[in-house]
Amino acid sequence: MAFVAKTAVLLLLWGLLLFWTIEWLIFPTEPGMEYKAGAIKDTRSDFLDLNGPYYLMYTLPVFLFAILTLVYLELLRKYPEREQRTSELPKWSRFWAKISNAMWTQPILVGTPMGILTAADLALIAVVGFGFLWLFCNQLLPALDLVDHTQMRPGRERWMIKVGRVGTWTGRAWYLPMALLFFPISRASPILRLLNMPFEHAVRYHRWIGHLSLWVLLTHSITFSLHIYYTGGQVADGIFKWPRFGVSNLAGVISMIAGIVLWVTSLEVVRKRFFDVFYVTHHMYLLVFAFAAWHVGEFATYYFLGCVMLYFIDRFLRMVQSRDAVSVLSAQVLPSGVVRLRFPKSPSK
Repeated sequence: MAFVAKTAVLLLLWGLLLFWTIEWLIFPTEPGMEYKAGAIKDTRSDFLDLNGPYYLMYTLPVFLFAILTLVYLELLRKYPEREQRTSELPKWSRFWAKISNAMWTQPILVGTPMGILTAADLALIAVVGFGFLWLFCNQLLPALDLVDHTQMRPGRERWMIKVGRVGTWTGRAWYLPMALLFFPISRASPILRLLNMPFEHAVRYHRWIGHLSLWVLLTHSITFSLHIYYTGGQVADGIFKWPRFGVSNLAGVISMIAGIVLWVTSLEVVRKRFFDVFYVTHHMYLLVFAFAAWHVGEFATYYFLGCVMLYFIDRFLRMVQSRDAVSVLSAQVLPSGVVRLRFPKSPSK
């Protein structure tokens, strides 16, 4: 019975992951837009208004995945599989155990600007890189081609319009790194425990995705500023606007400034010498999120609300746990530069 329950939950987890992945893959495609339009029509309600499908497609699967992961881990704890010696395991099981361990520990590339890279690191870079380029290029390239075949009005050049298209799709592709940014640093997250991801790897992934998201944010801001200026509007008139409806450029400017401050103070040269500055300014992510939502509309928050809420829950649990004083058993600086502290499991030990 326990085996059936664990298998069923595991299949549900794979199903949710597949559903969430497909939602991102169809995001920039014509079928995806038609599907989204139909979903808005079918799921619109007084409670969520037009945001219902965004919540159901991008936020709810993350919550369900976390809940089912907790259930699966609890089943593994209460009904552990019978321990077997390595020689007694099937060949495929021994092979998988060896591969999964090597993915986190065996260096593949050394001396890179990103440090020592394992197979897991390369897999993450490949998946996130492909996902970002898919979202960015899938609609950008047809849009640029359309500009090439469109008659321009007097005083406007094609490159001006193309810069605006780049700004549009960098902004939309920004949703993906933001949707992944907080997964690695939710320390108590059941997802990290399910993946058996070392925390030092998780911190590195957070840094990498953070750099990517802020590069994209900066590119989006610069290209749209140039587009506004060169298409006839003055920068001050075009950017510093906060209309009641539609896109608020001023909110986007505030989000960008907060992101740049957060980015600069998180660089290693600042973080190591002025950690308190890094710690305080890192809370400006709240401004980045809030004003980004006001910039384009609250529907955009549902793309990354799932991981943000999991992080908030994690922070709340850590805040509650931090009220109890504990002793440090040992401190160790890991090769990546992360400091690992060991604490007793309970105050009595």
